[in-house]
Amino acid sequence: MNHTSKTWLRKAAAHAQRGMNRLRQAVPASVELLTQAAAEGEHLALSLQRCCDCLIATVPTRCNGRS
Repeated sequence: MNHTSKTWLRKAAAHAQRGMNRLRQAVPASVELLTQAAAEGEHLALSLQRCCDCLIATVPTRCNGRS
């Protein structure tokens, strides 16, 4: 594997980690939720999307057009 490929992989991993850090700060229970979902063999992206959909539906924000 060449230097460019290694750098790209490190940056991709760092990007994913930043996203998890943001999620962990916003919703501390998300770590436990996703850990349990993974242990049960759930598709983590779908589980996370369902959680986000529930939050958007129940919490009024400027992001979803509610005020």
